[in-house]
Amino acid sequence: MTRVLHVLPSLSQKYGGPVRAVVDLSARSAALGLDSEIAGFGPLDLPDNPFDERRIHSFPIETPSKYCYSPQFRAWLAANLSNFNGVVVHGLWIYPNWAVFRECSSKGIPYACFLHGMLEPRAAYSPDLWKTLKKAVCWKLRERAILQQARRLFFTTKRERAVVQKVFHLETDGCIMPVYGIEAQRGEVPAPLDPKLALPPEWRIALFLGRLHAKKNIEFLIRTWEAARPPECWHFVIAGAGDDVYEQRLKQLVYRLRLDHRVHFAGFVSGRDKSYLLQRADWFLLPSLRENFGVAVLEAVGNGCAVAISDQVYVAESLHPNSEVLPLDVGAWTSFIRERMVDIDWRSSVAAINAEFVARNLGMDVVSRKWAETLSETFRVQP
Repeated sequence: MTRVLHVLPSLSQKYGGPVRAVVDLSARSAALGLDSEIAGFGPLDLPDNPFDERRIHSFPIETPSKYCYSPQFRAWLAANLSNFNGVVVHGLWIYPNWAVFRECSSKGIPYACFLHGMLEPRAAYSPDLWKTLKKAVCWKLRERAILQQARRLFFTTKRERAVVQKVFHLETDGCIMPVYGIEAQRGEVPAPLDPKLALPPEWRIALFLGRLHAKKNIEFLIRTWEAARPPECWHFVIAGAGDDVYEQRLKQLVYRLRLDHRVHFAGFVSGRDKSYLLQRADWFLLPSLRENFGVAVLEAVGNGCAVAISDQVYVAESLHPNSEVLPLDVGAWTSFIRERMVDIDWRSSVAAINAEFVARNLGMDVVSRKWAETLSETFRVQP
């Protein structure tokens, strides 16, 4: 059995999809011959965790917190690294990757890098000149060496791999590895555990569910909703957590546009409450400026919800050709909300074709097998 250590920058689901993917797939792949442990930073915050918490190691971080600097992690790694056949570091531009690189190099243990979109030009080159300069220095001094000496690089989509390899000319083997799959949910919509989430049965629901962050383009969606003015029975629910200042900005925009009776904030949801919203919603909307994969899109498809996403959400390449994949254009989204979103027959058609199409290629069993087989092959002991 292959033993793999996954290193994540955060153990909180509130900060995005990688922790959700790694935890779920690690739990599933144990029966497929892959023995996993997870190291991460900050407290574990995963309400519906299916993985043995004794195999999840949490480390405190020192400032600056986004860099994930933790002396305790380096000491733990030095003491425990020899227990694993290999390590997968998730993300880029953080201290744990350098610690893994140094320890693996000294002990002759292979590692791989799962980039999760962190090396796309839009992520590497920020409009903030100071941030761009820091990353340029970090790339020259550390990151390029880390990636070049990795046994393998993992990309979540073909589009990500093509963009990164074209811009950065990386020579390391690059493998496509989906990080999530759909698992069809059957039966009646579950009642939410939080009674405040219960939505009136006569409402038709458009849902955004995910991290509240500027790249998700939620302000664009609110303004487009106001411009389209769908029928009164339609309501827009925003579920998720993020920076308090950004969340307040969204709420102020809703108030200024006088949409507070049509646009509702549900806060962070997980487990049964998340399933309730995804199954209760008619449409899941995600007009992201950039989205390397889109775990929530697949969760929506698996829960029977029709999805409409921007063409900058890379999981679009795995959806049916007749899906609602829209350019980041106010007119395109206004037209969709005003005309096709409210068409019940079209909604049912889109939900059905994606549930069938995606299940063939990204069913959870398919993805779990590929995850286990690829990581086992990557870290197989070389003769």
